[in-house]
Amino acid sequence: MPTSTDERPGLRERKRQATLTAIQRAAIDLSLELGYDAVTVDMICERCEISAKTFFNYVGSKENAVLGPDDDGLDDADLDAFVSVDHDDVVEALVSLIVRVALASDDGSARDRHRAIVDSPELMQHQLRRIDTAEARMQAVVCRWMAAHPGRLPEPPHGATTDDQARMVVLFVGSVLRFSIPRLFDAPPGADAEQILRDCLGVYRSLRP
Repeated sequence: MPTSTDERPGLRERKRQATLTAIQRAAIDLSLELGYDAVTVDMICERCEISAKTFFNYVGSKENAVLGPDDDGLDDADLDAFVSVDHDDVVEALVSLIVRVALASDDGSARDRHRAIVDSPELMQHQLRRIDTAEARMQAVVCRWMAAHPGRLPEPPHGATTDDQARMVVLFVGSVLRFSIPRLFDAPPGADAEQILRDCLGVYRSLRP
C-alpha cells in the first residue's frame, strides 16, 4: 500500500517549487517595498541568491514573477465536473469553483500579489490581458454546460445566440468576483474565507428575480 511519503513530490520537484516560490515572493515583496517600476531582475536574483539564467528559466520575465502562473488554476477535471452538474445557478456555481480553487492553491502570497498588481498600472494591464484569456476559456465552458443541460437557461431572445448568453454569464461571474475578491483580501488574518464567499454570494442572490 502506498504511503503518504510515496505520494509526495520528488526531491527535484520540491526544490523546483521552492525556487519558484522564492522568486515570486521576492518579486512581490520588492514591488511593495520599492514600487514595481523600480524593481529590476538583478534585485530579485540578489534577494533569492540565484542567477539571472535561473530566473528567466523559471519565470521568463519580471511581470510573470509578480503575477504568478499564467493560468486560472482550473484543470480539465475541474471543468468536466462542473459541466456534468445541473447547477441551479450557473453564475454562483462558477464563482464558487474559481474562488475555492484559488484559495486551495494559495501559498500565502495572494493577498500581497493583489496589492502589488493594484498599485502598478503596468501590472494591471498584464493582468487584464490574462483575465481576457481566462474569460474566453470560461465562456467555452459555459457553452459546454448549456449544451449538456438544454432548457436550464431560457431560450435567447430574438437576435441573440447561446454564445451571447454564455458571454453574459461570464460577465456576471466577473462582476461577482470583483465584488468578492477585495473582501477576501481585506479580511483579517484567520478570517473564514468560506463564510466571506457565502456572504458575497448572498448579496448576488438578493438581486436575482
